[in-house]
Amino acid sequence: MYSTAIFEDVTIMGSKSRFDIKTENNFLGYAAVIGAILSYYSVSFFKRKTLFVGGHFIMGALLLMSGYYIHTLKHDLCLLCILIYIMIF
Repeated sequence: MYSTAIFEDVTIMGSKSRFDIKTENNFLGYAAVIGAILSYYSVSFFKRKTLFVGGHFIMGALLLMSGYYIHTLKHDLCLLCILIYIMIF
């Protein structure tokens, strides 16, 4: 629901994307599945503190980059940041 609103608002602002909003939302679902699969392996590979602190730092940076790309009307780069954010989450 929120991703649709974000992508619609960026499009209204004048940004163009290669994909339609339904496809972008499908990408978000795929990213969530990939993130869930990767989390199974990352828990055994990294320590908890590293995952917690490092993950939050990376997610914060990705949110800042998403905001910047929304402001500069780079729709596809914003989508990429959101996809990576969901996989890290």
